[in-house]
Amino acid sequence: MECPYCGAELRCEDHYGTGRQEYFYGTAGNGIYYPSTYKKLGDIYRCQNSYGFNTEKEALEYAKENNIEISDWQDIVCESDCFNGLFYTDSSGNLHEGYPC
Repeated sequence: MECPYCGAELRCEDHYGTGRQEYFYGTAGNGIYYPSTYKKLGDIYRCQNSYGFNTEKEALEYAKENNIEISDWQDIVCESDCFNGLFYTDSSGNLHEGYPC
């Protein structure tokens, strides 16, 4: 999945849902994940460029495409930085800005 602002690959960081998750501890003491009443609603992603671009080429291309005047390429960050670069998908797989509340 790509960032709608800069085109970078979004990194899946977590998921969210309703209900609760529980761990079952067996006789050996090892924890086995047991989904009790938990229902996954979607995934949480982060744009890898929300803190700045990794290469000068990527930053300059982004600045050119978005008509951004720059003095130092390392000052450029993806526009998703205004909401910490976070995105989430809903139960239909649609991508939304921000963090699911």
